[in-house]
Amino acid sequence: IDQYVITYTTSRLRPGKHQVLIQGYLASGQLIPTVRWHFFVKGREGGAATEVTLNGRVFAETRQENISRIGFTANNLGGDMSVKYGVIRTDAHVFLTSRESSRFQPRNRYTFNVELPLLGVTFGDTYPYFNELMLWGKRVRGIYGRLHFGFINFDVVHGQTNRKVAPEFDPTTNAITRFGTHEQNLLGLRTSFGSGKHFQLGFNLVKVRDDVNSLNPGESSETPKDNLVLGSDLLIALDNRRIELKASAAFSLLTNDITNGPLSKQKIEEQFDVNLPFDPADFKDWIIINSSTVPLDPRDLTSLAWLVRFRMNYFNNILNVGFKSLGSQYNSLGNTFLRTDLRGFFFQDRFRLFKNRVFVNLGFERYIDNFDQNNQSPATALSTFIYGISIFPGSRYPSLSVNVRNHNRDNDIEQLIIEQTVSGQVTKDLREDNTTRDIAVQFNYDINLFQLEHSITIGYILSDRTDRFGSTRLTGPNLSDVNSNIQTFNLRTRYRFPLTTNFTFARNDNSFAKGLNNFKFNMYGIRFEYQFLHRKLQTYFGTNVTSASGTTVFLGTTNQAITDYTRTAFNLGLRFDISSKHFILIDGHIIRFNDNGGTFDTSTQSFISRNPSFTDRLLRIYLESRL
Repeated sequence: IDQYVITYTTSRLRPGKHQVLIQGYLASGQLIPTVRWHFFVKGREGGAATEVTLNGRVFAETRQENISRIGFTANNLGGDMSVKYGVIRTDAHVFLTSRESSRFQPRNRYTFNVELPLLGVTFGDTYPYFNELMLWGKRVRGIYGRLHFGFINFDVVHGQTNRKVAPEFDPTTNAITRFGTHEQNLLGLRTSFGSGKHFQLGFNLVKVRDDVNSLNPGESSETPKDNLVLGSDLLIALDNRRIELKASAAFSLLTNDITNGPLSKQKIEEQFDVNLPFDPADFKDWIIINSSTVPLDPRDLTSLAWLVRFRMNYFNNILNVGFKSLGSQYNSLGNTFLRTDLRGFFFQDRFRLFKNRVFVNLGFERYIDNFDQNNQSPATALSTFIYGISIFPGSRYPSLSVNVRNHNRDNDIEQLIIEQTVSGQVTKDLREDNTTRDIAVQFNYDINLFQLEHSITIGYILSDRTDRFGSTRLTGPNLSDVNSNIQTFNLRTRYRFPLTTNFTFARNDNSFAKGLNNFKFNMYGIRFEYQFLHRKLQTYFGTNVTSASGTTVFLGTTNQAITDYTRTAFNLGLRFDISSKHFILIDGHIIRFNDNGGTFDTSTQSFISRNPSFTDRLLRIYLESRL
């Protein structure tokens, strides 16, 4: 039960007539008028009949944009369809766009999926999740097969992660004006034991290799690479997943340039003065090993990554504790978003009080960046303390959330470093000890005033970054200090007729280097929404104005970057429900950007250059039909 909807789930109903009866009392004790209606269930008693269930949608969209008399057009077409027949389920997803071009990676998307009780196969664009250290949601265009018995399971994915993009050349000089991209292919293998409901132990292999023959040498800004990652993961879940333990570990080999293939055993022994018990060329189908392979000596474990997470949910309390370590030379091209050379732990606790009316969250993180010193950068301690409280006293009262985050970076270097070189004395400043404090406050209140429903939201965000060594920096005092505060206000009003208005205000003040540089903006906006034809036609009109100003000083010169612009936007649109399964959207936007800023010379008190002003016009039409 919530403020507007009552939901009730019942067991299977027999065919025939049924009655719904709703009775209740207000908090004051007054009886609520009884609500009653009837409905019918059609069909025959007996086992569930096998029938085809079809769901889906198709859509078409066009976007016409004109910026300073330069036109852009994008047309999109797509759809989703799901068919279920007994234990068989199929899904298909298609997205086609006029922005598809061989000059870029694919923008069109195609997926066809078949699911059986034990077997699943996906063709086209798929996003497999094996292990977050190895393969985690990366797009693979190919085939992804799954055979899950419960006690033992097999997953295989193979396909293309990057397609070949040919370079572009200057027709007169034949020089490369735009580098190309090698075709890249991925193979992922996973064997796991256990269904994953209470227990699962998995073993994974991910192999990613660039196709050397897809481009000629020098036609790409990146050398072709080869990557092999081996790993395992463990899941233990107890008491309906109230207790959950997850652990993962992986080891990687990355060869940064496979242009010339693998080195022979003899060449490696001669070049690196080692004795190899095997010939690397024998393993070239799995990993090409040469002088660009990292790590060359895996005994240092610089390419090892592991993580452990423990979660417990009891007594209105959700506790999360985790440890992780990612070596500086760990690389997985199946998950390129991992931050490496990082080791530490985290603690998070969120508990509920007073019948879920108060939520308190506490958190602490402690990591060491550059912990293995492989890149010669100083180890830096990253400490973050998070705490906050959210109060939800009930629908008749306002709610409040306050959250604080303190983050510190400290590399324990207290003094300047003076080095003697051939050219003379060099002073280095590697000191780092800065603290950033973020405070976020949000107030929400739904109130009935003058027989109108109002939703009020007020927000305040403060961020302050202080450098302990700021006053003694060689480049200038306090240049890395940052102070920012944001205030927001939103009022949404629902009238007794089908009109809704939304007023928005936002203000942002930023100061850098103790006021040496600054930037601020104010934004005002209002939007009207009105419904016609028994809510089948929904229309809106809105406008907002943003003004910004600021100054950025170029040290060592008399030049300044002046920010001074006004952005005025008008929005007009509608949604028309043609029927219960068909609707059309039409949106129009006009944005006028009036810029008076530029590069200013304080010595001559004149502008060296001016920023351009422009007008942006956008029309969007979207049509959707559901099956």
